[in-house]
Amino acid sequence: MAVRITPIEGRFSSKPGKFLVRSVMAVRELSDSQLKKITGFIRKTTEGLVFDNKSNAQNFVKSDVLKDVRSSAIKSRSESSGIARQKKSANPKLFNKIIKLAEEGKTSVGKIGTDSEVIKLNNGKKITYASIKNIITREKGKEFFNKVAETKQFAKGENRILLEKNVNNLMKDYYKGMGSPTLTKKYLPNSPNAKKGTSATVLTDVIKENIDSKKLANRPAAMGSNQYGTRKEQIKVLKDLQNYLSKNTNKFTSKAAAESNLKNLFKGSDSGTIGNFVARTNILRKAYNSKNLPEGFKVNQKVKDLIKYLPAQDFVESELRALGFSEKTIKSMNQVETAVQKMTTASTQLEHALPRSVIRALNLPKKYYLTGERTTNFLNKFKMQFDGQMKNAAMTYAQSNQTPSDYKKYITNVNKIRDKVKKLTGGYEIGYVDFDKAGNAIPKTNQMSFLRKGDAESIKAKGIENFKKNIKYHNALKKNFDKNPTSLDFFTLRDEISESPRKNKF
Repeated sequence: MAVRITPIEGRFSSKPGKFLVRSVMAVRELSDSQLKKITGFIRKTTEGLVFDNKSNAQNFVKSDVLKDVRSSAIKSRSESSGIARQKKSANPKLFNKIIKLAEEGKTSVGKIGTDSEVIKLNNGKKITYASIKNIITREKGKEFFNKVAETKQFAKGENRILLEKNVNNLMKDYYKGMGSPTLTKKYLPNSPNAKKGTSATVLTDVIKENIDSKKLANRPAAMGSNQYGTRKEQIKVLKDLQNYLSKNTNKFTSKAAAESNLKNLFKGSDSGTIGNFVARTNILRKAYNSKNLPEGFKVNQKVKDLIKYLPAQDFVESELRALGFSEKTIKSMNQVETAVQKMTTASTQLEHALPRSVIRALNLPKKYYLTGERTTNFLNKFKMQFDGQMKNAAMTYAQSNQTPSDYKKYITNVNKIRDKVKKLTGGYEIGYVDFDKAGNAIPKTNQMSFLRKGDAESIKAKGIENFKKNIKYHNALKKNFDKNPTSLDFFTLRDEISESPRKNKF
């Protein structure tokens, strides 16, 4: 079977290397020291080896190194098949070790063949997946093997390994109030995200996996994208900002005025960056809507009345620009936001029923970033934790052997997540990804693009209609939250529970 060479594209194009030689055998058989000697080799993936250019990739495909790998793999399969046929008589200690690992149910089929003791008993050689399958199936039956195959162990990336080694320090900094972009720069300084000043997905995943709800409750709120402090310091920042804005209200008497004067407003605010200025105005806006004002803080009514015209921190907008969408598209999204914001004092978000993390992870078509509806921040925050669960389930299946058993397990998990969200919101349907028999991802969502056909007014009208529809889900969620506020299902609503009834209930 010919070895394919494919160019690195899409979401992997930012990583080192330009061409992938698809050879799982090479990944399994070649050591790191051997790989370093290969001209043009950059890194390895679960599918093969990545090279700096096409010429070096082609030279490797024609090399004796790859021929030796193939010969070794064929010989290994032959020897291992012999073990399976002869059962215990060929190498009883090796055979018994393989069966023991299978019966314990803690090691995946692939990892059994690369277990250190198994390799030692097999004269220093790994055993292929197919051979391990034969050994287990011949001894214990197909049904038992299928059960063993459900155990998955994926190779951890270098960044995850590094973060897990430093997880205690990472979490200490997180509980102190550091934001994920700052943590990325500190703990993954050489990553593409650190150079861009953005947060790494693997870092946010590790944080979520190690969250302590009690410590999280005492985490200081950020005063900006890269600044944080004690409550006393935060209150002083709010007072100073309100005082500054009160002297400059003529610069944000409308949204148009605020947009044209934003840079000028920022320069005199002593915020450090525009991002910090926007973040702080959001915190001030939140304080105005809070049932209990910060100690010693007095509301300036004029600033409170006009602050709605200052820009809200919208990561969706930034992401759309980064993906190459036009300013006309972003303007259409903002027009819907402006129209909806006139209906409520609640914070709103462009909510994607199909999680953006799933769109990114599976490299789905860009159009799904536009598929969403305006809803409240309260509902959006609730759904965040289930977005993460959906992503993990999809990636686990995508990286599995995709057997009927794997698919059944995946779709059962998906339905369980969707049913929980639907139950707690009174009917809101979270989107998901199905897979065809060839393993291709098929997005499933009942939402449409906010760029539907029609003029600006009809687009806004449809956006308002969808927002009104989502009000009932918000209210049902708030009602269920009030019944059981300590439930783990409402963990991500922690930032919202202190808000006034006016903000959380229509």
